[in-house]
Amino acid sequence: MGRLGKMKKRERQEGEQQRHLDDRLTKANQAWTRHIGFTPGNEAAVAATAAKAAAATAAAAAGKVGGTPERPGSGSAAANQSPAATPSDGAATPAKNARLFSLDQLHLAWERKMPIGAGLQNMGNTCFLNSTLQCLTYTPALANLMMQGRHSTTCRVTGFCMYCELEKHIVRALTNPKGVICPKSIVYNLSRIAPHFRPMRQEDAHECLRYIVDGLQNSCLFGLKSMPHSVKETSMVHSIFGGKLRSQVKCLSCKHNSDTFESFLDLCLEIKNCTSMGKALHHFFRSEKLDGENKYKCDGCKKHVAASKTYAIKTAPNVLTVQLKRFLFSGFSGGKLSQHVDFPESLDLAPYMIASPKNAPQRYRLYGVLVHEGHSCRSGHYYCYVKSAGGAWFLLDDSSVVPISRDKVLNQRAYMLFYSKDAPTEAAAAAPAKPGQVPSPSPAAEAAKVATAATPAAVGKNNNASAPTLPNGKAATTSTPAHATQPTAAAETEDAEGGMQQDPNDVFVPVALSTVPIWDVRY
Repeated sequence: MGRLGKMKKRERQEGEQQRHLDDRLTKANQAWTRHIGFTPGNEAAVAATAAKAAAATAAAAAGKVGGTPERPGSGSAAANQSPAATPSDGAATPAKNARLFSLDQLHLAWERKMPIGAGLQNMGNTCFLNSTLQCLTYTPALANLMMQGRHSTTCRVTGFCMYCELEKHIVRALTNPKGVICPKSIVYNLSRIAPHFRPMRQEDAHECLRYIVDGLQNSCLFGLKSMPHSVKETSMVHSIFGGKLRSQVKCLSCKHNSDTFESFLDLCLEIKNCTSMGKALHHFFRSEKLDGENKYKCDGCKKHVAASKTYAIKTAPNVLTVQLKRFLFSGFSGGKLSQHVDFPESLDLAPYMIASPKNAPQRYRLYGVLVHEGHSCRSGHYYCYVKSAGGAWFLLDDSSVVPISRDKVLNQRAYMLFYSKDAPTEAAAAAPAKPGQVPSPSPAAEAAKVATAATPAAVGKNNNASAPTLPNGKAATTSTPAHATQPTAAAETEDAEGGMQQDPNDVFVPVALSTVPIWDVRY
């Protein structure tokens, strides 16, 4: 049989396998529908619900629901994504400072200590998925939200919901210590996560992560497609993984600056000829000269001139995901850069931030390392190292869960790195005090003040002390950067540490009223 015949046979086999999986999913969905007794909602009921949603959304956007001021984060609905209904639904246009997710709900440190969770069964070349899911499971800010289980109780997504599936998976993984679970629900829906993904086939772990995060964003924005882009970037996904990156082009003749801002959810670093992450970061943020055929048309000079282009971080993300670009794509197979690239356990993004008098350390701590063994992205094996809620490192290789030392983790040839921003108390404790300034209390001392801080007199006070200004707006230590986001119309304020903090004027709209259910549920 020739090469063409083998390819056609493989396509037929994949098609048959996919049809078999689709049939199983259809039967499972039918059984689930019969179990909970779904009955189609009539048009009158749908219209009435839509009218109520529009009225409630308009009232919430004005700051009132039923004549009572809306409290951010209050109620089970507001505790989830809280999108306003879209203009196409006949609802009021969301306020300029509307937010879909309250930053008050975001906790960067683990809310409770727990043992390492379950390993994941390999269902046939699913190591890329297993290692990606494990790194997401041990992302503290994400796991804290998922363990609350709030989204699935109010979800309005019709069909497959990435948020619901990941929420169920993380709860199962973290509540089954020393066990092994099978992520079959996610595996059976691979083609819904990424249309070109197929069972039993090796895929790229970074691409898998991007599609899972995009799926989470789509779940958060269900029914809100016509929302302003700036409001969409206040979702749970962007609140955890998103930041802002400024691209500045400077005319070398008249010195005119042109700034643009773009969103990012991870940072991809070239590592060719780089032996450390510090060098890769320097390469990413270095000044690039635009000349010759790449001359820039200056708005000041009104002509094509030589210019310099540089990137800088405007807003640092709460969780920084870094991809070290190891794979080379040339021809069918491509290749791989296999050299060791040093990476630190603790990072500071301040050297890559937009310089300002308030520039303060942007400290991150490593909690996940994803590794690929093999010669190309189409073959090999993926596994990962994660830091548990108790602070210990573990090797997670499909169903295997093994404790490992920190030194061995830092000696890996990493493909992806996961960093979490220090919680405010940790960042304050790590920052050096200015001359004559009283040092910030330790996390233990802060914990002793929790009862006092929770009193009504303490509510509303800003307890985040400004970190000291560094020489020339730069930090002395090397760190890792992140991409960045377009300036949102939502009211986000830069805190002393370069992150986002909640604006008291932000408007939240209940998610439960944001979309119209197409089914009435009869239990």
